[in-house]
Amino acid sequence: MKSIKVWTDEEKLYINENFRYEPDTGFIYYKKKNKIGQKRKMDKPVGSYEGGGYLQISMVLHKYQWRIRAHRVAWYLYYGKVPSNLIDHIDHNRTNNKIDNLRESNSSKNVRHSSIQKAKLRKRAEGNCIGVFKRRNSHHRTKPYQVMHHIDGKTITTGYYATMVEAAKARDAYAIERFGSDCGPTNKDIGIY
Repeated sequence: MKSIKVWTDEEKLYINENFRYEPDTGFIYYKKKNKIGQKRKMDKPVGSYEGGGYLQISMVLHKYQWRIRAHRVAWYLYYGKVPSNLIDHIDHNRTNNKIDNLRESNSSKNVRHSSIQKAKLRKRAEGNCIGVFKRRNSHHRTKPYQVMHHIDGKTITTGYYATMVEAAKARDAYAIERFGSDCGPTNKDIGIY
């Protein structure tokens, strides 16, 4: 995991003196005109997009240039403290830096949130839920939904159910009991029940 940069007092002061944040729009603007060098546009949001899709802000202090992702600057300007952890975009839109779309997160929560979103998209496209499979044979009409888990390279079946929702709940209960909070996305997370 990439380490979180600790900001110096001088960097914090520079950010406070030069930038303002609008929490309702998520935009960051220059607060004052630059004395030397390039001209600052006071009415245009600052930042440029990096390869990963995040908005970043470039700053120069004593001929030293550094870049900070805009959501970290937004968090700092709004709460008055440097985030000690990751900042997660709740709606997964890396350009939406509105304060109600940002939350502090640790690495495992951030990965879980990301995997939930990916599971939602995949399962929505498939019209199915996690760990539940519909058996195609006609002799399985009363309990056509099978719950399967992949554990230590093996696939095990933990039950058969009459409805997809009943099977989804059983799958989630088993996963949570066995793996706890590290169970990955659940069917409840993706909106099955």
